Amino acid sequence: MGEVHSRARSEAASALVASLVGGFDPEGLSAYGMERYDVAIADLQPGRFGRWRAASAPVERDLRERLRRETDPAVVADLESLLWYLRIRTDREQMNDEVEVPLDDPAAIVLAGLEPLLARDASPVRRLHGRERLRAYLGDAERGGLVAAAKSRARIALQRPFGVPPLRAAVERVARNTPVMVGALTDLVAGQASPELSRSMAQLASELADYAAFLREEVLPRSRSDFRRPPEVYRLALRESGIDAPPLELAAHARRELAQVQQEMQALAQKIATRRGLASHDYRDVLRALEIRPAGRGRSENEVLALYRQRVQELTAILRREKLVTVPTRALSFRVASAAESARLSAPFYNPPRLVGNVGERGELVLPQGSASDFDSDVASWWLAAHEGRPGHDLQYTSMLEAGVSFARAAFAFNSAAAEGWALYAEELVRPYLPEEAQLATLQARLMRAAHAQLDVELNLGLITPAEAKRVIVEDAVFSEAWAEQCVERYTIVWPGQAPSYLYGYWQLVELRAEVQRGRGSAFDPAAFHDFVLAQGFLPLPALRRTTLRRFLQPG
Repeated sequence: MGEVHSRARSEAASALVASLVGGFDPEGLSAYGMERYDVAIADLQPGRFGRWRAASAPVERDLRERLRRETDPAVVADLESLLWYLRIRTDREQMNDEVEVPLDDPAAIVLAGLEPLLARDASPVRRLHGRERLRAYLGDAERGGLVAAAKSRARIALQRPFGVPPLRAAVERVARNTPVMVGALTDLVAGQASPELSRSMAQLASELADYAAFLREEVLPRSRSDFRRPPEVYRLALRESGIDAPPLELAAHARRELAQVQQEMQALAQKIATRRGLASHDYRDVLRALEIRPAGRGRSENEVLALYRQRVQELTAILRREKLVTVPTRALSFRVASAAESARLSAPFYNPPRLVGNVGERGELVLPQGSASDFDSDVASWWLAAHEGRPGHDLQYTSMLEAGVSFARAAFAFNSAAAEGWALYAEELVRPYLPEEAQLATLQARLMRAAHAQLDVELNLGLITPAEAKRVIVEDAVFSEAWAEQCVERYTIVWPGQAPSYLYGYWQLVELRAEVQRGRGSAFDPAAFHDFVLAQGFLPLPALRRTTLRRFLQPG
């Protein structure tokens, strides 16, 4: 009974936060499977921070009082996570109101809001919700819809005598991707066989096209060309990703990691080159030799899908044979990305199943359209299947589904350092059991994450140029020019502060395992440790450390 009451206290606290967030960004809650938020839409009306501050303050006071009275360690961790989320979220809302001019992307919001409701496997009830949400996006004569609100918010923000204007490249990117998003929305609605829905979508498509024109005509002339943000904005971006380290300290640690991984790669490359009779023993040349395709061609999409299915099967066998972690029975799906997904990210990614109300939906390993030469080689497929599939992201989500992790941890505690840190840790977990060539590629992937952490920080602090960052990705990490371009865009435009989360989260997990292993000695069980960490969901890393040490070093 105690466990039931504890879960009830956690869910009641999460419901408070969900009710708050549902009034501002309900689309994310819908994606998690909370159907009661299916028909609401994002609040992009001007004055958003004032409304958020008024609504969030009593919720935060309530949570602090609950935390003061709580004695169950699991619920304490949930409450700490909810408060962490509120602090970060409030700082972001304030930053958008007082420092940065927000750049809204209505097409992306609409696509994220309608995809789970109008998907082929959505329930009839959710499809009805999708129609209601689409009408809400259009608004009515008295209250304009989502696009009108986004325009109004941008115009008011641009008139402020203070505030950092949007980055020109970011404005261009939203405008450029809007037609792609509209195409995906049109395809989504076309499958519903509803003339009314099609008419509504046509109207919304016209409004979104008008928004792209608005960006080019009114926002772009007032945008900035320098991608660097004020220091407090960048530090917040790091915190949002779950990173607590000072930026310069983070970059220095990453440089040391990069040098160490290069040494490991060089030692392994020399062994491979000697065995294969390669002329050069330099790790860069060895990697290039390993990635040559037959007749110089890339694999077809179907061939890449087949390759990744095979890799996940092989990795699953390794995990079971070596007793590294418990592998769930739920299967992993594979598919090729849509045009809209490929526009957002031209690299493989994991599309998670919903965590609330799941009726058998599975996670998907999604591969980009066309050739992805950095990721379709035999050797690269090993580490990327481990990262996105198993024991990486898919194992995180399937473990949460099968263990029934609290909603506080599944949704509001989410941070990139916990998610991506585990996925990088997962690559290293299986690396010793892979062929030497695949081990070298896996080290290359870790080298890339070290470069991510160094370059993201140094670019945003103005210590290096984009050209210098691209050189590191191409020459030292041995990735393509196209991937280097995408990486720099990520550091400076798409998601500053997120790329260092891979290495930062990985470091924290490695240190946590070492501490538990020292304390447990010969009684240390890797599978038990990994199963426990996965069962905690996406706890912020300090809370994960406290919870894990309590479990393994303070039993009873």
